[in-house]
Amino acid sequence: MKAFQRNWQSYFGFVSLRTKLITAFILCILLPITGVGIYVYQSFEQEMTSQIAKMTSDRLLQVNRNIERRLNELSNISRAIALDERLREVLVSLPATDKAKLAFSHFMDKKYLEVTTSIASDSVYLTLIDNSGSLYTNWNSFVTTKEEIRHAPWYAKTVEKNGFMVWTLQQDNFVSPSSAKLMTLSMLVKADNLIDNLGMLTISEPVTPYLDILNPDAAYSSSLGFIVDRDGAILSDDPAQSENVYKSIQPLLDNRGDTFQTRIGDNMYIIGSYVVPVTGWRVVQVVPYRDMLKTVLHNRNIAVVILIVCLTLFVGLIIGLTSMMIKPLSELRRVMKMVESGTLDVVYTVKTRDEIGFLGQSFNSMLSDLRSRIQNEIVLEKKKEQAKLEALQAQITPHFLYNTMNTIKWMSLMSGNKQITEMLMALGHLLNTSIHRGQEVIPLHDEMENVQYFLTIQKYRFGDTIQVHYDIDKSCLDALVPKLSLQPIVENVYQHGLFMEKSGEMHIRAYRKDELLQLIVEDTGTGLTEERLEELQAQLAQEQLGPSIGLTNVNKRIKLMYEGPYGLQIERDSKMQLTRVTITLPYRERGGHEGEDGHN
Repeated sequence: MKAFQRNWQSYFGFVSLRTKLITAFILCILLPITGVGIYVYQSFEQEMTSQIAKMTSDRLLQVNRNIERRLNELSNISRAIALDERLREVLVSLPATDKAKLAFSHFMDKKYLEVTTSIASDSVYLTLIDNSGSLYTNWNSFVTTKEEIRHAPWYAKTVEKNGFMVWTLQQDNFVSPSSAKLMTLSMLVKADNLIDNLGMLTISEPVTPYLDILNPDAAYSSSLGFIVDRDGAILSDDPAQSENVYKSIQPLLDNRGDTFQTRIGDNMYIIGSYVVPVTGWRVVQVVPYRDMLKTVLHNRNIAVVILIVCLTLFVGLIIGLTSMMIKPLSELRRVMKMVESGTLDVVYTVKTRDEIGFLGQSFNSMLSDLRSRIQNEIVLEKKKEQAKLEALQAQITPHFLYNTMNTIKWMSLMSGNKQITEMLMALGHLLNTSIHRGQEVIPLHDEMENVQYFLTIQKYRFGDTIQVHYDIDKSCLDALVPKLSLQPIVENVYQHGLFMEKSGEMHIRAYRKDELLQLIVEDTGTGLTEERLEELQAQLAQEQLGPSIGLTNVNKRIKLMYEGPYGLQIERDSKMQLTRVTITLPYRERGGHEGEDGHN
């Protein structure tokens, strides 16, 4: 249970509020209403089905009674004629003269009239064939000869039964061949000893009244009724359909009872069957389930349509209401997303005075305060960075000025004109570059001039024992570099790399690599030990000041001025016996998208 609750909560944690509200409405309102409607309809349908099944059974019982009544009439007529004493006496001793035959014929006419008026409800065809082959009928016997009757299938069957009643469901009409077929009862008339045959009695009537009984009324216009005799012959208005239906339900007739439901093809039917005791025939009523529930189904369809329309309107109303409720939240979320992406100059438009409106007002107030704080932080940070740059630029090694002034002093004592003037000009240029701090970045060719002025001073200090080589890509001369970035590196070489050796080589290189500008200073001095190299690298990595203030200052200034993988790197090439200092800068020229000061 707890695991299910956790999964449920986890699922709803990723679902939008709008979906949650719609789901809640559906689960709490739509599903219960739909479930109650389905339950009520199913209960009503079951009750109606039970009532209809009872009605079908009652109707089948009435049909069976009517059919059985008509068959009993034929049976009663047969007994009234076959058991007549005078008739039996005449049949034992057949009339020999024409007068006797005529008298017997009149007697038979009266007998036929008597039984048809007293027993039969409709007209019936009565036929008596004596042993001499004479026909006594209440119909025109000239239509059919006695030979045609004797060759009929039912005739031989009646002889075979030897006195028992033979019922023929559908017999060719021997009275009127063009009319409907006949329902016939035939039997041999026995003598008192029940052995001798006195003749054959045949009682027939049209099958039309039976079809009228089987035919459904207007309420069940699609129902089907038929009679099946012992041989499988079927009496029906639609024999072909009745035969197909009978083949489908025949295995079920003896197992399901008198009334049951079954599916034939794609449709459901209510089946009612009854075996007539007199004849052994089976009467079958097939009523389509849809016809029985026609009114119910019609009302159901109307209810379903109304329910669908109501549910559609209800769902639309729910979606509309939830959209109205969620729209302000979605707008607030959109504004928050913009703020999250870095856009702070946005304002949430408050349109409501509910909780969402108050939330929007609070958000606007917080955003305004945040913008104010960020602006103050930016101004403060700029001031801090400017102070740092000024402090770092102020940390120019005093040893250089001291040594230079000391050299000028001695040279002025020894001799001075051109050399002193040249050194003073170089020193003045360097001091002028250092004092004017308004311009933080300068072209590379200006920085190279600073280096050359510095090297001029160093030449007079140490002589020409240190050879300086330049490998400067001319396309890089206009590239912007931080002021006093290359000169401190060259100074560091003199102070720590080549100072003790008094001779050696220095290589100054500058080239462009994709969008990067790399300035490289290499020297052949051996004063940088492995321990000293590791110490310098640690100072550069931690951006801490140490003994090599020039290197650290340059690296710190580059880190403050540019965002990215820029800065200073120092390494020792043991194979080439070189110390290499590399400055990596973004390649930018004056007038580019960056300002002249090089800040982002």
